[in-house]
Amino acid sequence: MKKLTLRLLSLIIIVVFIAGGCGVNSQSGSASNSAASQSQAAQSTAQQSTSPKSTPAGSGSKTEKKTVTLAVAQESNELSGIWGVADKQKYIEEELDKVGYQLKVLGFAAAGPAVNEAFVSGKIDLAYYGNLPPVVLKSKGIDVSIVSIVDSQYNFSVIVPAGSAVKTPKDLEGKRVIVGKGTIIDEYWGNLVKAYGIDAGKVKVINDVANANSTFISGNADALISADFAAHLINKQFPIKVIETTSASHPEFASQLVVAASGKFSKEHPEVVTALLKAYIRGYDYSLQHRDEALKAFATDSIPLDVVEKVYSNGDKTFVNLDGGIEQADKERLKKLNDFLLEYKYIEKSAEVNSLVDTGFFEKAQKELGK
Repeated sequence: MKKLTLRLLSLIIIVVFIAGGCGVNSQSGSASNSAASQSQAAQSTAQQSTSPKSTPAGSGSKTEKKTVTLAVAQESNELSGIWGVADKQKYIEEELDKVGYQLKVLGFAAAGPAVNEAFVSGKIDLAYYGNLPPVVLKSKGIDVSIVSIVDSQYNFSVIVPAGSAVKTPKDLEGKRVIVGKGTIIDEYWGNLVKAYGIDAGKVKVINDVANANSTFISGNADALISADFAAHLINKQFPIKVIETTSASHPEFASQLVVAASGKFSKEHPEVVTALLKAYIRGYDYSLQHRDEALKAFATDSIPLDVVEKVYSNGDKTFVNLDGGIEQADKERLKKLNDFLLEYKYIEKSAEVNSLVDTGFFEKAQKELGK
């Protein structure tokens, strides 16, 4: 039983990084990985690709492929969601091969802040993570753009042990609550404080990302603010009670998962950014036509199929928030986040959302696919 508990804990811990910065890796042909260390300051675990010389489409002789580096805000080297579908169907490999590239994935255990450090140092070209980190980067004058919103409704929950007397977020006053400060979860907590009139001064906030779930399960906290995925995983071994969730109430408090691109890389190699988004769109289209197969592809060693099915159980609307496009409503959501960061002094100046978002790459990808 102890071994099973430890194993489940390790799986749960992987998922919490999605909520902190949000990203994924791959072990398949489009992104083969091997561990490589990064700086202690970044606290990251790198999953790097190594690939033999190959011939890009249209080339008359063998040429070593160039590499595009994608950062993800978690430790495991797994692609899930639509990216998992695009990977398993070889769409990523096919589209990148057309422009003479291969994918290298770097996993960062310290989530969004560590990914941002990698952007600043020029170690990565793109990142798949939560919406908060790139807004912070842009506000500091770093040349970065959001080129796709791959989940426009990333849901959160407030959970407590099943036997807890806590019934609503207001009851968290006087309790120990785990909140990943500086992550997209932090914004959710700030919204709950306002919505429920919580006296934040009466709440003992535990700032924990990497060990949040184990801290909660061990009884060292009374409540946990988590992504829905993590909540479902915890419930598989430790009975919980959900006292608030964006999937049932306050959907406007849900967050976004985005693809951000380095300004330098996207200007010098726009065809590579477009190729990756073409692969994503193809994965999305496949998912619409093969729902059951897609859900199986969503599952990973860290996120079992039964959890995937619970999170994506909304029938015909299963994938409605995953199309990758950027609508006006998505921009408005980013502006609300920007205002939150200014209000709570996470940033000193506005990120100017209109200049942060670049819809051109996704539109070009659609056009090249005849959409």
